[in-house]
Amino acid sequence: MAGKHTARRASGPSYGSRGRSRRLVVSVAVVVAVLAVVAAAAASALRRSGDLRAAAPTAASATCSSTITIPVVVAPAVESVTRAIAERWVGNHPVASDRCVTVTVTGQEPLAAERSIETDPTPTLWIPDSSVWAAMLGATPALSSAVTIGNSIATSPLVLAAAPGKATALAATAKAGWAAGVIGKVRVAICDPTISSTGALTALALQAQTGTAPGASAALVGQFARLAASRIASPAAGLANLQAHPATAPALVASERDVFAGNQGKPTAVATAVYPAGATPVLDFPVVTVAPAGADQVLVAVATLFAQQLATPNAQRQFTAAGLRDPAGTPLPIDSGSSGIASQIVTAAPAPDAAKLAETARLWKAAAKPSHLLAVMDVSGSMRDPAGNGQSKIAIAAAAAQSAIALMPDGWTVGLWSFSIQAPPLTDWTELVPLGKVRAQRTSLQTAAGTLPSRVSGNSGLYDTALAAFEQVTRSYDPSSVNVVALLTDGTNLDSDGIDLATLLGKLKTEFNPERPVTIVTIGVGPDADASALEQIAAATMGRFYSVKDPANIRGVLLDSIIVN
Repeated sequence: MAGKHTARRASGPSYGSRGRSRRLVVSVAVVVAVLAVVAAAAASALRRSGDLRAAAPTAASATCSSTITIPVVVAPAVESVTRAIAERWVGNHPVASDRCVTVTVTGQEPLAAERSIETDPTPTLWIPDSSVWAAMLGATPALSSAVTIGNSIATSPLVLAAAPGKATALAATAKAGWAAGVIGKVRVAICDPTISSTGALTALALQAQTGTAPGASAALVGQFARLAASRIASPAAGLANLQAHPATAPALVASERDVFAGNQGKPTAVATAVYPAGATPVLDFPVVTVAPAGADQVLVAVATLFAQQLATPNAQRQFTAAGLRDPAGTPLPIDSGSSGIASQIVTAAPAPDAAKLAETARLWKAAAKPSHLLAVMDVSGSMRDPAGNGQSKIAIAAAAAQSAIALMPDGWTVGLWSFSIQAPPLTDWTELVPLGKVRAQRTSLQTAAGTLPSRVSGNSGLYDTALAAFEQVTRSYDPSSVNVVALLTDGTNLDSDGIDLATLLGKLKTEFNPERPVTIVTIGVGPDADASALEQIAAATMGRFYSVKDPANIRGVLLDSIIVN
């Protein structure tokens, strides 16, 4: 994989003459021992040689039969230090199984590296800036047995980077934690969580503080929508903006190392690091070994030996000089001033989880892409039943719909229907507000949602309504949006004159076009909702089914289903 990228080989003296220079000889026995991690002789040799400079050559290994190259792909933040360590190590002429060892160090952004490794897995050492990417690569079924996530070589906590004149105000809000700091009164920009480690870890921190109660996902999407409007390409771009426009540029989420590097060589700090309270996301720079089946085991072994060089005291001093903390997170021996950072102890947030990362990415995309949405509300007689909190189910549903409409961006396209059985030639569904831009009809949508309680009567004509709504959104399909039907009901289909479930499912599966997808999100309220039918209706269009056992949760679930789609 690494051979596909432009790289500079770590340099060292040529290998043409027996007596010109010392060689580090790694015998086959030691290689096997390193792989097994059990041989006492190998451990003893490593202890004696320190950073592998001191072993003497032998006559048998004075001339190499060939060269073995360790490809090392690293995040740009550690590229220069890793290359310097590699050049020093190669300068001691390591030899493995009569093969001269060299190292290529390639700096590459983690997302690009992760995709490249996934496409073409070859023996590689990979050091991304965060376990975010290692977790995603390890979750790939084809690579699960080939990927080993090792120890970190350095760390850097995330901070809020602000112009010095705004740091005090930002620090005041950040005392309440990451969510307060990022979504507070001081404007803060983040990178796209789907392509950036700092963005992904920030999104996870916000998600952790938002919680999992019904409605939490909708609240998080609302936060993401605000952040997406002013996202930045990279921390370096955000810091450059701070330098150019200190009075107007937004603060940003960056790593402590980013702030340190951005202030280097400046007479005064361009940015000041603010450390929010609570668990802090941390870049952890793990060593990831990619060793697919059939890999050259000698290469894997010497790659392991090189990885050990990155943990030596000399290497750690170099990482510290570059503004990176050690793997334990020990604060840097620098206080604020021109560096812009502080010797601040932080509590690291839990390591990222692949499933949570996927969900966070889904919510970010929901915030970034507009919706073409038709909300369909059951107004059959049972919706008048009490919800157990002094209100009827329909009163809670109507208020929830109004809350959702208030959160919708102006650019969304939204319509509102109600449904219950009506005598022919009337349809079971009633269009209250046609599909249209929210900016032009937010008031109409709010007013119509408020009339839902007054419309309750009759039984539920579920199946005909579901098909009609699906076909309406399909006819008006918007390729630039997420096209969705959100249907809420507390019952089952009672229209004996309409289509049955088998016919509905057959039509949905036939008419569903994966190239122009229209999904149905179904919400079943209370114990009488036909969960089986609703789940099948959603599944036929690759949608989601939400079950609301407690009617008091209607608001939160409806918000989640409508805002997050």
